[in-house]
Formats: sequence, C-alpha cells, structure tokens
Amino acid sequence: QWTGEKMGMNEKTKESDEFTALQEVTDAKKGAIEGLESAVILYIAQTEKKKGSTEGSKTKLTPIENLGASMVSFGNSLGDRSLLGQSMVKMGECQEKIARSLEEFIHEIKDPFARNINELKRQLDEYHHLKKKIKSRRLDYDSKATRVRSSKKEKPELEEEALAAQIKYEDTYDDVLNRMIQLEDDEDMYLEDLSSFFQSELAYHRKAVATLEEI
Repeated sequence: QWTGEKMGMNEKTKESDEFTALQEVTDAKKGAIEGLESAVILYIAQTEKKKGSTEGSKTKLTPIENLGASMVSFGNSLGDRSLLGQSMVKMGECQEKIARSLEEFIHEIKDPFARNINELKRQLDEYHHLKKKIKSRRLDYDSKATRVRSSKKEKPELEEEALAAQIKYEDTYDDVLNRMIQLEDDEDMYLEDLSSFFQSELAYHRKAVATLEEI
C-alpha cells in the first residue's frame, strides 16, 4: 500500500472513453481497408491489362481497344459499298477513342486516389502494430504494478521497474491516440480524393457519350 498510493497504482490501467471510441472506429477502418485497396488495384489492373490482338497483330491491346480494332478490321473487309461495313468501322473507331479516354481516366485516379488508399492501408497497418505494442506494454505495466502493490515492505527496485513500465505504456498510449486522431483528421483529404475520382469518372463518361453521339 505504501507505494501503491504514492504511484497511483491501486487499479489496473484503463483507456479513456475517447480512446475506446476512437479505437472502435479505427478498428473498423482497419478491417475494411484491405478489401478496398485490393479492389482498387484489381480495377486498375484489369482496365489497363493488355493482351495480344485477336486480329493477329503483335501489338498488345486492352479489351476495348481490341474490340475497336476488330470492328474496324471487319468493317473494312466488307468494302466501301457496305453500309454495315461503314457503320462497323465508325463504331470501331468510336471504341478506340473511348479507350483513349478510359486510359486518361485511369491515369488520373492512380494519383492521388489509388496512391492515398495505399497510404491509408500503410498507416492502418502501423496502427495495428502500435495496438499490439500497447497491449503488451499495458500487461507489463499492470504486472509490475501488481508486484509493487503486493509487496509488504518498501522495495525501490520494484518501484523503479513499475515506473519505467508506466512511462513506456503512457508513451505508446499517446502514440496510438495521436495516430487515431490523425487518421480521423485525414478523412477530409480522402474525401477530396474521392471527389477527384468522381470528377474524373464523370468526365470520362461524358467523353464516351459525346464520342458515341458523333456517330
């Protein structure tokens, strides 16, 4: 009791309500970010993915580029007098133009949207590491504090160990709290990124519509 009162270690450590509430929100983000990051990577990769042309060309094309090139090739094979041939060429050229607009859109969302999603994933991974660290340090501090409280006579070495463990725990506590607050504050930046994504996709679809209306 002598040191317990002096050190304020009469009870086990407990996080504040603010800390607990932030932790619940941050844990939810951590649980969902991997799915979002994987989806973004897959979306970009599949859209950009190029394969050999079905027309036998050595040039690798995206699916929409390949469709356009195949339409143009088929239309040309029907000759200039064929209305179907002329229409197929126009539609093929339209697809090729849309493909260029799609390429511009993908380029625009890589940075900052995709890059910052990756950065958010990295920060949440660091948070997860800190969370495990604070748990370990809390258990260590509680263990040493219990030894101090259980001691029936003064043992300076136990008090020093407990104080050192307390300092480590509180430092990590502050690190975790600051990281969670920063992640919450950064939401405005990610909202701006999402707005940029929206504007880029809207511009792409408008270009696609305008291209189709030219036929």
